Amino acid sequence: MVKESVFTFPVTTGSYQAFIEEIFALSEKKASSYVCFANVHMVVEAYRDAAFNSVVKHADIVTPDGKPVALFLRLLKGINQVRVCGLDVFPDLLREAEARGKSIYFYGTTDDILSKMKEKAHQEFPSLNISGSYSPPFRTLSEEEKEDIIKIINDTNPDLVCVALGCPKQENWMASHKGKINGCMLGLGHAFNVYAGEAKRSPKWMQQLSLEWAYRLYQEPGRLWKRYFYTNSLFLLLTLKYYLSSLFSGNKKTKSKAIYKCEYNVVWIPMLEFPSLSGDIHDTIHRSIRALCEQRGANVIDTNIHANYIQLRVSVPPKISVSELIEFLKDSLAAKLFRSHPTLKNSVSRNTLWKNGFFVTTDALNENLIMRYIEHNGGRN
Repeated sequence: MVKESVFTFPVTTGSYQAFIEEIFALSEKKASSYVCFANVHMVVEAYRDAAFNSVVKHADIVTPDGKPVALFLRLLKGINQVRVCGLDVFPDLLREAEARGKSIYFYGTTDDILSKMKEKAHQEFPSLNISGSYSPPFRTLSEEEKEDIIKIINDTNPDLVCVALGCPKQENWMASHKGKINGCMLGLGHAFNVYAGEAKRSPKWMQQLSLEWAYRLYQEPGRLWKRYFYTNSLFLLLTLKYYLSSLFSGNKKTKSKAIYKCEYNVVWIPMLEFPSLSGDIHDTIHRSIRALCEQRGANVIDTNIHANYIQLRVSVPPKISVSELIEFLKDSLAAKLFRSHPTLKNSVSRNTLWKNGFFVTTDALNENLIMRYIEHNGGRN
């Protein structure tokens, strides 16, 4: 994946799904690594603090978590970059971890929040392997305690270690534990609270207008007003400075172009065996998938409709994720199938036509891998 500088440190660029794939690629290596999710607060902290700047620079991946960071890359760097927010990535990682048979560990926050997270995760992803969780004491730990925690985590052999200690504490913790924790660490912070239901996320329209910070300020004014007043103001000033500098310097190289690998293999499982359904359902699904993908700007390379799964090879533009595309396909296909095959309504509801799980990879899919995925997800009903 390509990295591009935002003021003083590089931010990784790519499509949403490319970030998911790269995170799991890091976990496959079983080497110690860490991922930062860069919002405005982190960018400004790194600008002010050279030591923290180094921490972020040495991360294996730095996602454009904040909408202003993604807009900076798009408007001032000429990169068609989407936002890759920890609040979105976290549930997608849980779903993908279940599908891929990966284990996940939760570190940070409180025992109450960890308990609520695990309960919700088990409900949504019953086959997900949560290898463990740990809520550290809210005080400075002794060296012996630190070593004990490392052993506790490594003994569970996790693929992904999700960390929630708040910025910049969680990033410093991950950097200091690189080479010690055997897995890919992800600094997800507030995502724990939102997933546990302890905090609400802002409405979509606020997210699209880069106003998610205002919603969090509304929720916690006493704790956050100073941070947002200072960091947001400084970010705007730094952006203006960068823009004016590039304008007067006549630097034509500021508009760079990132190239994304956007081709993915997707498998998902229907609730019913297609041969048991009457009419030209195969043709309906083939035509509908191509038409619906085109609506979203995606290009279908190949589609295979089998009795117990659908295999799709598709090229997806960076502006949407594969997860968003599949959810759109599942819902829209259901509507089309019910119109063209009314008898379906008698045997299955629109919401249960498809199983929830689906498997996405940039690698080729062979029959053995597909059947292992189907078996892992309970086969067909």
